[in-house]
Amino acid sequence: MKLLNCSTLRIEEMHWARKQELEVKGISTAYAILSHKWESDEDEVTFEDMASADIKSKKLLGWSKIEKTCTEALKIGIGYAWIDTCCIDKRNLTELTEAIKSMFRWYAEAEICFAYLSDELIAPGKMEFYDKNWNAIGSRFNLSRQIQMRTSVNAEILRHNSSTHESIQDLLAGIPVGRRMSWAADRKAKKEKDRAYSLLGIFGVSMPLRYGEGNRAFIRLQEEIIKETNDMSLFAWCDSTVTCIDDLEEFRGILTTTPDHFRDCCNLTSLSDPRRGPEFSMTNKGLRLESKLFAVDRAL
Repeated sequence: MKLLNCSTLRIEEMHWARKQELEVKGISTAYAILSHKWESDEDEVTFEDMASADIKSKKLLGWSKIEKTCTEALKIGIGYAWIDTCCIDKRNLTELTEAIKSMFRWYAEAEICFAYLSDELIAPGKMEFYDKNWNAIGSRFNLSRQIQMRTSVNAEILRHNSSTHESIQDLLAGIPVGRRMSWAADRKAKKEKDRAYSLLGIFGVSMPLRYGEGNRAFIRLQEEIIKETNDMSLFAWCDSTVTCIDDLEEFRGILTTTPDHFRDCCNLTSLSDPRRGPEFSMTNKGLRLESKLFAVDRAL
């Protein structure tokens, strides 16, 4: 993991041995983390920009976010920060893959998260919101009702102050899969596949990155979720663009290609413990399951 030294504005490699070395000297390795909306690629400061110390990088729009994050962190006694734009060497595929897989945990283990016009809501234990001028708006805890109204994320999740990745995963495990998927409905990403990769932490799964796969990444995400749970709410999605039987494709799988189809699952509740549900699995012919079916009275 690479961290930004808030005093020197230099990137440091923070491996286990380095952390031990600093802690022996009484230097805390606690870090702040920034959740933000990306500018265009040309306006963000990259790892390469930070490494070259090119004065041009200080003229980019993204530089202000870096400076302000470090300033706010130092104000509360935190000496390091992690920012995804500049703390990942994206030229290194191995490092990029590890960062994407570990990002949810890194947010969870941060001392504090500064949210700057962004929507990274769940992983951090402590989160403060700032407006475009870096004026404090309030904490996620205090704003939980307003955030729930806009995002459908459960208030109890927004009010958590868990400081470990494991404790947050325990909280999320109590939320039906379909409902968690609804939180991602209508969210945007620069690349379609990133919508799937951004959900790995919320479902506690891992999968290899593949470039150029588009919405196939979301299919793979659902396949990985099936390996970890028998929560059938994963199949509760609905494509609202289909209005009559004539609109249906000749063949359609039980997995969907976009989290947008879970939009109406925001209030979904499990009637029983999913762990007691039926066993199902993916085979080379599709999904295999045995389940009871109940008639639905459409007059209700």
